[in-house]
Amino acid sequence: MTTQQIDDSSRFFHGDQPTTCPLCGARTEILLDLSHTISQVQVQKCLDKNCSFEFFAEVNEDDLIPKVELCYLYRDASNYKLFNSVVFENPECIPLAQIESTIRGHLIDGEFFNPIKWGLPKPEFDDFNVEDDHDWCEFEKIAPTEMETDSEVTIAEFLEIVEGRKLPQT
Repeated sequence: MTTQQIDDSSRFFHGDQPTTCPLCGARTEILLDLSHTISQVQVQKCLDKNCSFEFFAEVNEDDLIPKVELCYLYRDASNYKLFNSVVFENPECIPLAQIESTIRGHLIDGEFFNPIKWGLPKPEFDDFNVEDDHDWCEFEKIAPTEMETDSEVTIAEFLEIVEGRKLPQT
């Protein structure tokens, strides 16, 4: 195995789409992924055998999202709906696609979740009806926002709760 030093001038930006080689346009593979760290960098290598260019791929600062809004709704058996959302700080600047993928990977039947188990407020109607009311909510979307944060946990901590690696705060 040979060791090759990557020149610091070989820095390029990447986003939520597959990265391509800045020299030849071919797809790349990730050799080292540090996108979960403050540096948000990956070492990539071109898959074209004639090129094999290695470079740093950094997140474009314009793509960094400091706050995200999780939107969801409660729908009772009579199809009455209550909408809710929670705004999280995103100091790690986790990409929206990664946040959504993690959430969707832990939904019941691809769309439902129990907000209590995830430490989220459960929307409830004033008049509780045993026949119509249940504990599940529907995931709508995750979106960037500039609204004030109303969660005591960051989005990274929330994802740990979703994945079952951390208990929600009571």
